[in-house]
Amino acid sequence: MNRRYSLFASLLHLLLLMHAIACGGGGSSSSPAPQLTPELVFEVPGVPVDIAFTPDGRLLIAELDTGQVRVSDGATLSPDPLAILPSSQTEGFGLLGLAIDPNFATNSNLYVSFVTEDDSAIQVARLIVTDSVATVDGLVLDALPVGGHSGGKLLASSDGLLYITTGDAGMPALAKDVSSFAGKVLRMHPDGTVPESNPIAGSPIFSLGFRNVFGITERSSDGRIFVSDNGPDCDDEVNILVSGGDYGWEQDYACGVVGELEVPPIYTLTPSTGITAVRFYEHTLHSALRGTLLVADFVTGSIRQLRLSSGARPAVLEEAFLLEPGGPSILDVEVSPTGEIYFSTLGAVYRLVPAEAAENLGSRDSNP
Repeated sequence: MNRRYSLFASLLHLLLLMHAIACGGGGSSSSPAPQLTPELVFEVPGVPVDIAFTPDGRLLIAELDTGQVRVSDGATLSPDPLAILPSSQTEGFGLLGLAIDPNFATNSNLYVSFVTEDDSAIQVARLIVTDSVATVDGLVLDALPVGGHSGGKLLASSDGLLYITTGDAGMPALAKDVSSFAGKVLRMHPDGTVPESNPIAGSPIFSLGFRNVFGITERSSDGRIFVSDNGPDCDDEVNILVSGGDYGWEQDYACGVVGELEVPPIYTLTPSTGITAVRFYEHTLHSALRGTLLVADFVTGSIRQLRLSSGARPAVLEEAFLLEPGGPSILDVEVSPTGEIYFSTLGAVYRLVPAEAAENLGSRDSNP
């Protein structure tokens, strides 16, 4: 098995790669998607598990297997890493996620999560980025549980708080245990202190009952936060995050069943296809996409676009494929400051370009 595939397959714990898709979102698929096609931007030496743009257009790339944060101008990859974290070399562990501070233009802060070299814990660190190097400025959290499901995706929200996702560490019973940080979404100040508005006084726990959150994103129009959670072989979910919410994962989980006191998902996929990223598209470059939620998955290599209703409990109004199934496994999706959609796969970064532009480029390249 290809080592890159093995690394991420271990992280996802997708033992059976099922290519059937069943959509539980209930939305219509009548809205046509823009005619975009993938274009290879550059190859990446490691596994680009997470990508994010700085306000000035630099693309930062977290390599799962090497612990390196790499940097690109959006077209080519710098040969020198921006930072190397002291992370685990165990397959499926390593550098898990990164997030750029909303005030990056003034404070240059970058946040990363990684499994320690001895595999004993997950740490979340704050880095300061200069033109060519990033240095550790302190730890936000230093002893998160590590196991078969590690989570590790980060969101630096517009209100200045840091959201940290954790997996259940391979122990479903921990997901609802408030004495454990496993199976949670945590909320912290970037300096490592706990917000007074958190639902449990003195605790970073913001919500619980998750199996393995891989996607987290903020809708800038209203500041609401959405996460994706991977089910065992059913119920990959997209959820709206609420303070103190219970999202249902537990030892005796039953597919398709939502408890009376649990927060129901706004969208599900059964069989599981391993949702790896969710991202709102809020730019004007592709006007037909504006306001939609992009949902990428590992197994089918597709990107869906979901148009949601407004309000505290959004519903899926329309659904379509932005990128049809059949491509390489997708690890993350990001939108550049100029509105271009980038995504990472096992060893490469692509962007979506208008189909006619790609056809014209192909014609020019074929000429002597």
